[in-house]
Amino acid sequence: TTKPAGTGGVVIAHIEALLAERDHVLVAIDGPCASGKTMLAATVNKRFGGNVLHMFSKENEKNLI
Repeated sequence: TTKPAGTGGVVIAHIEALLAERDHVLVAIDGPCASGKTMLAATVNKRFGGNVLHMFSKENEKNLI
């Protein structure tokens, strides 16, 4: 199979394969700061819809103030 080009292509291809077998897929994205998590979440959301939840840790909370 070919992978879609662009941001998150591998992830999108994997989600599409899973959705061919089941009704719902839960995707969790984790990684360091500025690694593209928000962009990947937006790309996946644009393609498949659903909810995007942003989690903040106590460590990151001090950076928001």
